[in-house]
Amino acid sequence: MSIVSFKTLQLSLFRYARRFVSYVQVSSDTDFKKVIEASSQKPQVVYCHAEWCGPCRQLGPLLERLMEETQGKVELVKVDVDQASSVADRLQVAAVPTVFCYHKGKQMDQFVGALGEKQVKQFLQKAAQLAC
Repeated sequence: MSIVSFKTLQLSLFRYARRFVSYVQVSSDTDFKKVIEASSQKPQVVYCHAEWCGPCRQLGPLLERLMEETQGKVELVKVDVDQASSVADRLQVAAVPTVFCYHKGKQMDQFVGALGEKQVKQFLQKAAQLAC
């Protein structure tokens, strides 16, 4: 039986905790209006997805992982298009996954489909630069 030092345990817990990314779940037009208002303080990355969508299952975890690198400069917002169809209609989402970036109340950028890690990272870096 091996003994794990307290410091090693702390480090392991810290690494695990870093993998948790908070996000805002939008389920109504009212929620989305709050997101637009919040974009005046911090860029908002709006991730439109569906539970049944295969590419969404790849992009979602990638987005969450790469959000760590924005160091809190960008907020992640999730919109399940099946549960919040009025929001999806308002955003004119024609395919999932679709990702938007809002800043100061305006749509600044977007992409459709599951991009590779490099492209998603560049998208998030551009969003984070808006916060400066």
